[in-house]
Amino acid sequence: MIRVSREPSTIKIGGEEFRRKGHIVSSERGVHAYHYINGLPFDKWLRANDELKDQLNDETVRENKELYQLMNDQMVDKLGKNAHVTIGSHSHHHINLTALTSDELRFQLLESKSILNSDKRNVDAIAFPYGLYNDTTIKLARESGYRYLIAGGHVDPPRNNDVFPRIGVLDGAGFSYTMLMISNGFRRFGF
Repeated sequence: MIRVSREPSTIKIGGEEFRRKGHIVSSERGVHAYHYINGLPFDKWLRANDELKDQLNDETVRENKELYQLMNDQMVDKLGKNAHVTIGSHSHHHINLTALTSDELRFQLLESKSILNSDKRNVDAIAFPYGLYNDTTIKLARESGYRYLIAGGHVDPPRNNDVFPRIGVLDGAGFSYTMLMISNGFRRFGF
């Protein structure tokens, strides 16, 4: 929402002001809003996101609004019933899992799994937010029942036996471009 909202031109997060210049939102010190938020401890991160909810919402998005609408429970259930779709986790709050305490990390993994699991599906895959992981996230994800661990970009040995690379696509990209990105990603990672 920070990137795609046109209004307001100034956003306040944790007492700091961030000004919009196109899709870039940074402070006078040159700190990008994403980096600022993702550097906060979990409790302050939650408060910062509550502040953002009051300033940014689907009314502040002008272009491609449908891309930024959140799914409700009924939409997730309907998608989960499709034989061609597998529902996976992306954590509960979409926070950098490597910056959390073990208890906070465990909560992120288990809460998301609990919400997404149903009688008809068992969520056993997680794509780590921002593609970030470490030994602790791998260990606790396994302990939480995740079978498939997915990260962004290249995965170095010896972790490439535990973590799959994620192939990213762009918001609003056309079908041909998306298929080309997936095909190139498969080739790059040896699938």
